[in-house]
Amino acid sequence: MTQIMAIKKAPVTSSSVAIDKVINAGSPPVPQPDLETPKVVKFVMEIPFDYIEPIERVRKKIKASRRSWFLTAAIEKLERDGEI
Repeated sequence: MTQIMAIKKAPVTSSSVAIDKVINAGSPPVPQPDLETPKVVKFVMEIPFDYIEPIERVRKKIKASRRSWFLTAAIEKLERDGEI
């Protein structure tokens, strides 16, 4: 017959409290998300091969990620056209 033994929790001592303080110390609080976080839409984009080299050349000059570069370019175009 199998016996079931209860697992007892270790008693809280002053050293375990001190250890918890060290573990939890120094971490900045986790930022809470804004209630009005903008929604994001993800999609795949195909770019003609002939445009890749000039895009990459310009993008690398400013050391921007592709995502950042395309987003900035789209925003600039929308602003120029008076759409935003």
